[in-house]
Amino acid sequence: PQLAEEALVSLICNVRTYDTSNLRIRMFSRFLNLGGQPYPLEALNIFLGALVKIQNGQLPLMPNHDIHVNAVRGMRVIEYIFAQAPHVVRAKVLLEAEKKATGKHI
Repeated sequence: PQLAEEALVSLICNVRTYDTSNLRIRMFSRFLNLGGQPYPLEALNIFLGALVKIQNGQLPLMPNHDIHVNAVRGMRVIEYIFAQAPHVVRAKVLLEAEKKATGKHI
């Protein structure tokens, strides 16, 4: 148990140290509610589900190199993921996206 606690403390310290310099770490910190506006659990489930689908289950889900996804494939993944989500979650995500997109061209 002590080794696990030490590893957890080390993880949290590293996330807090590097979350301003790395976008992947910043997103991870928001999922852990360690910095910035936290993401809800539903967002984590949708995000991870989309990564698994885009990568066809191959690991790592977030490689260090750029991932280029065909727009048609990306749309299919989005449709698949949102078809799996309950209506309440879909409505909440859509509402948040509309709030953020107000006045912006997408």
